[in-house]
Amino acid sequence: MNLPFFEIEIVLEIFSILFLPLLSDSYISYASFSNITFFLPAFIYFLANPKEKCFYEPLLWLSSFPFAILCIGFGRDSLLFHEMYMVCFYNAAIAFNLKLPFFSYLLKGLQTGFVPLQLHATITEAFIEITRNSFTFIEAVLISTGLSSVAYATFLNEAGPLVSVLAGVLLISVPSLVLLNSCLLQICSSCKLTKEKSSLLVYAASILVVIFVSRLWVSKRIQQKPEYWVFAQIFLSPYSKKRITILIWWVMCLSSYIGFIICSHNGSFFRDYFGSKGELLNFRRKTYHALIVFMFLPTYCTDPYFVHLAFSGVLFSFLFIEGIRVLRLEPFGEMIHKFLWQYTDNRDHRGPLIISHIYLLIGCAIPVWFSHALRGPVASAELLVGVLCLGCGDSMASIIGKKYGRTRIHRTGKTLEGTAAFSVSVFVVLQLAHRMHICPHVSLRNTLAMSVCTAMLEAVSLENDNLILPMYMWVLYRALENT
Repeated sequence: MNLPFFEIEIVLEIFSILFLPLLSDSYISYASFSNITFFLPAFIYFLANPKEKCFYEPLLWLSSFPFAILCIGFGRDSLLFHEMYMVCFYNAAIAFNLKLPFFSYLLKGLQTGFVPLQLHATITEAFIEITRNSFTFIEAVLISTGLSSVAYATFLNEAGPLVSVLAGVLLISVPSLVLLNSCLLQICSSCKLTKEKSSLLVYAASILVVIFVSRLWVSKRIQQKPEYWVFAQIFLSPYSKKRITILIWWVMCLSSYIGFIICSHNGSFFRDYFGSKGELLNFRRKTYHALIVFMFLPTYCTDPYFVHLAFSGVLFSFLFIEGIRVLRLEPFGEMIHKFLWQYTDNRDHRGPLIISHIYLLIGCAIPVWFSHALRGPVASAELLVGVLCLGCGDSMASIIGKKYGRTRIHRTGKTLEGTAAFSVSVFVVLQLAHRMHICPHVSLRNTLAMSVCTAMLEAVSLENDNLILPMYMWVLYRALENT
């Protein structure tokens, strides 16, 4: 008799998500159909025939994982619970449709019957079309789910000033700039304009979009001029002294990092220390993670509101610069491309976008956005989980794993030594952050559980660490804090 074969890495990946309800009484007590669909990935993997086992993955990450974030992280009393609840079901249908095409009829029926799902489907299709294979299908649908939640909060008038600014960046500015500039470049090409004239036209059009579309939209949402509102938040607020200090700290960190990058390119010490170009490249990439740690770790709990605003502004800047790079606009496009290309990995080569640095920013910002949506700008250790995962854990796992790793994990190629470094670094930094009064207290038990479980998921999952790990550690923190 042939016993079924199960990969231990996949079992651990499924378990890392599906054990989350065991930490939360609120989810278990809420008996509904979602509890059944939540555990479907396990049933499919353990009971389906070998050819269908891989079907567990999209269902796990597109439906079960968002269900965990919604029900355990935010709870049934959250403002957008019912809308996002339907989106989770819709994502499950998307996952089934990958293997069972007749589910497309169900998708169309759901879109017809529920306006929020029609909006979610439109956002998903537009995002996939705009990014053109730069993201995997699972990543694209997950990001679109987040964009849909921002859209619902905005259109249902549940969004405060900060979410309005974020919505202005993600839902108004970026799509408008993409559509307008695509049309302009086609016109320039047909008119045979020079590259310099085409670039100048695109810059002018972008400025007009920001002034007359994005600015007016945000102004209407917050009931005042955006530039005055931002100025007042920094210089006229009761927290102005604190916020100016934060800005000075960020400028100092950026200046030091730029100096370090120049030295690492010109000096021979780093080239001699690292045995190969691959190790040196990995070290340079992880120094960007270290910059994030030094910049944001001391400031998260100091002023969560201002950090939320800063992340929204920096995200728009990153996306705008990426647009200049993709379109190779004169005179900066080619310079930006050459600088960023030397820090890319295989994930950046799938499509036209270089996403690593944007992913890192989003990963560090997600806990701030989630926490603010849940309970406002409250200082809490949950704000730090993004920078802990990516700035500390992922960096140490990569550096230690590549330098000293010997025992490899079959599915992902990562090492047990790197996984141990991830767990230890997250545990130590979070405890040090509390003792240095950077964040409120987190018990040793919860710190250990978060560091070990997140390190385990990082080791066995094939999904993008920068997107998955901050959300996972955030919902894990919420579950542990509520027990």
